[in-house]
Amino acid sequence: MCHSPGRRTGHPDRDSGCRSRASARILYSGSTTNVFEVRASHVTIRGLEFGPTHPDADAIRIFNGNGVTIEDCHFNHLGALAVVANHASVRGLVVRRNVIRNSLATALYFGCHDGNGCSLTGS
Repeated sequence: MCHSPGRRTGHPDRDSGCRSRASARILYSGSTTNVFEVRASHVTIRGLEFGPTHPDADAIRIFNGNGVTIEDCHFNHLGALAVVANHASVRGLVVRRNVIRNSLATALYFGCHDGNGCSLTGS
């Protein structure tokens, strides 16, 4: 933990003047479902490490929901997709500052297969 003085913003990571380098690592050895399945709005997934996974298990699959943010995550040795949203229309999806390495599949997949059934839009 870092104790350098920082500006007071009301946010613990910002107030300390530094960010922790340790991330929670999500290990999932199953193959019948995905690691995270999002079915809600206003969800933030931040600072997690995913992997390894089996070829049939995506790291994060968004089934529905608006205002979903995935940021500052690390995806390593994935057998399937890192982040996928291809089941329904999603508004305000933010995927930023993530690192994807050694993936055996497409890293990010957004939009329905037919190109018409769903869409991703801004806010």
